[in-house]
Amino acid sequence: MLLTTIQIALLIILPLLLYYRQVSLRTSQIVLFIAMIYVIWYATYSPLHELRHLLPAVVLKEPIIDIQLFPHFLQGELSGGHITTKYSNAGNEFIIVLFPYLTDILFAIFGAVLLTKLVPRSRPLTFGLLLTILVTSPLFDVVNNYAAFVLGAKNDFNAIGYTTSVATAHAIGIIGTIVTLGAGSLTLWWVLKKHGAGEQVSSIIPG
Repeated sequence: MLLTTIQIALLIILPLLLYYRQVSLRTSQIVLFIAMIYVIWYATYSPLHELRHLLPAVVLKEPIIDIQLFPHFLQGELSGGHITTKYSNAGNEFIIVLFPYLTDILFAIFGAVLLTKLVPRSRPLTFGLLLTILVTSPLFDVVNNYAAFVLGAKNDFNAIGYTTSVATAHAIGIIGTIVTLGAGSLTLWWVLKKHGAGEQVSSIIPG
């Protein structure tokens, strides 16, 4: 729990804070925007992850036994969800378990291109939300799950290791971390470099 909290602070909150300080928002605006984005991210993180297990399971026509997209908040759960599937073979299991992390890599690359080329930084709420959902959330997803696997937790990377090999699970975790971290770092570098070079946001639009 402590490790996850630290990861959220470093990978989700800190990039937003760095960005918002660069666009010269008032402290009250920074707090409001970060709080809004965090609530949206927290509410959608688990279901978006589990739906990316569900999609290949449906496409591969594997029997779905149980679906939990949201934590059981009333029972004290603060995180987690699951898709329970009866796998017909190891190949299908590998695809279903891998798919969220494969799409994490693709989303992070797409998000970096989108934010550095198309989305104006003068719309801080939109930019911050897209930064979180498309870039830093994929980074968090890979890092959080892979770090837990390395520390001995039972999760998706154990299933990847079971269906292929432990070395493959580590390779996917390391490659996923490098690519998503690279996409996030590139996006933040671009934002900081633009403003560091003297570019000013002429008109801050709340949305």
